Amino acid sequence: IIVSAAMVLLLGGCGKTGPAAVDAARIGNPAPGDWLSYGRTYDEQRYSPLDRITDQNVAELGLAWSFDLGASRGAEATPLVADGGMGVLVSSAAPRVRIPEEANLRAPETVVKLHVGFIQAGADVIETNTFGANRPKLAASYIEDELHAINSSAVKLAREAREISGRDVFIAGSIGPLGETGRGVAAAERTEIFAEQAAVLEGRGVDLFAVETFFELEELEAAIGGVRSVTSL
Repeated sequence: IIVSAAMVLLLGGCGKTGPAAVDAARIGNPAPGDWLSYGRTYDEQRYSPLDRITDQNVAELGLAWSFDLGASRGAEATPLVADGGMGVLVSSAAPRVRIPEEANLRAPETVVKLHVGFIQAGADVIETNTFGANRPKLAASYIEDELHAINSSAVKLAREAREISGRDVFIAGSIGPLGETGRGVAAAERTEIFAEQAAVLEGRGVDLFAVETFFELEELEAAIGGVRSVTSL
């Protein structure tokens, strides 16, 4: 797909309507659907010349339109800062748990403390401690019966950390790959596995999902399909 897109761009530049043919006239009267420059003009002038606004009519300016984003924080053009890896830190701080996700039930104060630390360090997004909280991975440690409790508690702890910090950060439901536990599992079954975890995470109130660190495209597609099948995020 990337190669094909590159060929289209190269071929597009060979005609009379390529980048070299973009001038003030085309920018001022573009064809429907065209976006000929990043800024207002070909040299990316982003400000208005304001030739119709004078000291006589400036007081008449007002809000032309608005849209409620449904969030307390504004739309930002700057990147959002996410937290760091939870797994190693949780395992170091709570060495008695078999896997990091078990700490949501056995060492919740440790999870909250780590979340708060990331927020205080400037994170805008914190991920729930659920990277490996899917049924096959939990079964490898004989705690698959606690899947709902582990995922549910993870969101609760992240929300608690947000309240403690006093910052309006986003909480992302972390979903990782099946890894070795997923070998031989059919695609349809993989989708159901991810859907089960995603349903619990959204039900407890995550703001978004972080489907991360997948090495196989097919498994990533199954994870995305599973999330979309049970959530509206």
